[in-house]
Amino acid sequence: MILLFEAFGTAMLTCLYLATGGGAAMFIGFFILLIFSARISGSHYNPIVTLAFMLRKDAGQFNKWLGLLYMLFQLGGAYVGCLVSFYFFGTKAFYLTVTRHPLQCMLCEVLGAFILVTMYLT
Repeated sequence: MILLFEAFGTAMLTCLYLATGGGAAMFIGFFILLIFSARISGSHYNPIVTLAFMLRKDAGQFNKWLGLLYMLFQLGGAYVGCLVSFYFFGTKAFYLTVTRHPLQCMLCEVLGAFILVTMYLT
C-alpha cells in the first residue's frame, strides 16, 4: 500500500511537470500531493529524497531495503506518468524535454533535486 502511494504520487508529479512545464502550478499540485500522503508513505516522490532518508544517521533511520523498493516504485511511477502525459497531452507535453540537450536535462535534475532535498529536509 505504501509503495503504491509512492508510485501514484510520482506519476502525478511527473504528469504535473510535463503538463505545466514547472512553475507555480506544479508546486501547488506538489503541495496537495504532499498533504494527502505525507502520513501514509512520507511523500518522497523522488529517489534522491529517499536516498537522503536512507543515508541519515539520526535515530529515525529509514530501512534501506524499503528505500530500494521506494526507488523502484518511484521510477515505475515516473514512467507511467510519462506515458499518461503523452497519451493525454500528446507530444506537446514532451516538447519541453525532447528538444533540450541531455546535459542540460541532467543539470536541471541535479539542481532541482538539490533544492527539493534542501527544502524537504529543513
